[in-house]
Amino acid sequence: MRIIRTRRINDHTFFILSLLISLPILLINLGAVPFIEDEGIRSLVALEMDHSGNWITPTLYGEYYYKKPPLWNWILLLSYRITGVANEFTTRLPVIFFLYLFTISIYITYKRYLNTRMSALTALLFLTCGRILFWDSMLGLIDIAFSWVVFLFFFWIFHFHRKDKLLILYLGGYVLVAIAFLLKALPALVFLAFTLIASHLYFRSWKNLLTWQHLAGILSFGLIIGTYLFLFSKYQPVEKLLQVFVSESTRRTVLEHGIGDSILQIVKFPFEMVYHFLPWSALSVMLLHKNAWKYLQENSFISYTGLIFLANIWIYWTSPEVYPRYLLMFIPLYLGGCLYLYDAQKDSTLHKVADILLIILAGGVLVGSSLVLMNHNTRQIPGVVWKWLLAAIPMTLAVIVMVRYRHLRIHGFIVFLIAARFGFSLIVLPSRAEYSAGVPTRTDAYRIAAMTEGHDLYIYNHDTLRYEAGFYLTAARGKTLTTTKQLHDEAFMLMNRVNYSTLADKYQAIDSIRVRRQEKYVYLIKGSKIK
Repeated sequence: MRIIRTRRINDHTFFILSLLISLPILLINLGAVPFIEDEGIRSLVALEMDHSGNWITPTLYGEYYYKKPPLWNWILLLSYRITGVANEFTTRLPVIFFLYLFTISIYITYKRYLNTRMSALTALLFLTCGRILFWDSMLGLIDIAFSWVVFLFFFWIFHFHRKDKLLILYLGGYVLVAIAFLLKALPALVFLAFTLIASHLYFRSWKNLLTWQHLAGILSFGLIIGTYLFLFSKYQPVEKLLQVFVSESTRRTVLEHGIGDSILQIVKFPFEMVYHFLPWSALSVMLLHKNAWKYLQENSFISYTGLIFLANIWIYWTSPEVYPRYLLMFIPLYLGGCLYLYDAQKDSTLHKVADILLIILAGGVLVGSSLVLMNHNTRQIPGVVWKWLLAAIPMTLAVIVMVRYRHLRIHGFIVFLIAARFGFSLIVLPSRAEYSAGVPTRTDAYRIAAMTEGHDLYIYNHDTLRYEAGFYLTAARGKTLTTTKQLHDEAFMLMNRVNYSTLADKYQAIDSIRVRRQEKYVYLIKGSKIK
């Protein structure tokens, strides 16, 4: 036992094995659960882009869609074309691809300035934090890819500042920001502005902003985004696009919600984020050490990431309508700093408190996992007992390792969380595929798609048909679903309850789609000339 207790684990090998084991686990039942509405929007826009052949100006139900640039739609469309099918799995598959690119990037970048343990564990803390492992890794949304590009921008600015390679610094930095802009528009410029201010303050290199190399970087950004806007102008006014971009970027901030809501957000934000990024946010207790800032300043890379975190996080901290997925680029910066303090203060009381919190969290999750054997929905899953045991046994062994071997507590908890996700994929995701609120919508949409095959189908004043329903109908029918303000006797129409109530004496409702809105149902109306 003494030999085991004193041996050090090979962190590089642990990192590689963790990636290899977790990847198939994250793919299990990835496409089983129906879309949430945001996924429906992204995937429907990509499908309509494929149908129209217009890759520059996206549409939604055939109408121009200005809220996001097209790059994520191109990525989804590439996934659909490579696999030959458009569904939940192929929509979410690119997210897994970018999640692992992000994780590997953290390891590679951190390893340039920190030891192997720090770089490997920071990357794995990101991969296995609760928000990633049990939520965002299962949704086909933009945020992980966008956050990865922004994270690369953070590192790029630091790395080439240190090497004093100004042309590569600014050219590469602005190209990364251009890519981020094509994913999510104006938020990329916010990160650009505050990161450049903070980094030049850190390196005391203000004069570099007046060099020709910086101008070359700005021109590279202008060339990429200017080309996109020029192509867009061939179809629609650029002014309208930019107006929507500005509106989308400000509607969640103090500019729209007012000072009162922002003050409340300032108070709530730290507690909400600690909750969302459990269990690793428990390491935040290390920031309470009286010499925490002194320790962080001992390493130039850690102090830089701390500064970049502070320079950018305040925008979200003061914005009343913020989702945790908007913050993913900050997670390696924050958790890396906490882990650095955790390793630097091994004999401190706070280190012991952090250990206790991690063990308590692991024990609580282990005990709580048995609820799948009692929950009405999950206990209906075939083989639920042995599936739970497949996860619970390695989870139990990992807790034992955490309790017995102090130097393996972080490693043990990482293994624990991967095993927990294994059980989640085997039991909870199939349960949601059977009983979640989106299941009736998916079932109804596919039935109506088959029923209306060979006929035109329109949405009559589409204020209630959710976009995930639109995706299922569009994917199954193979053509874009469009809206109409006219009644069509030779077509099927989808109509909400209010509209149908005024037309019930003229048109027959032959079916309906259940939707997660107040109206609950959208009716399928059969045109009078359809036999």
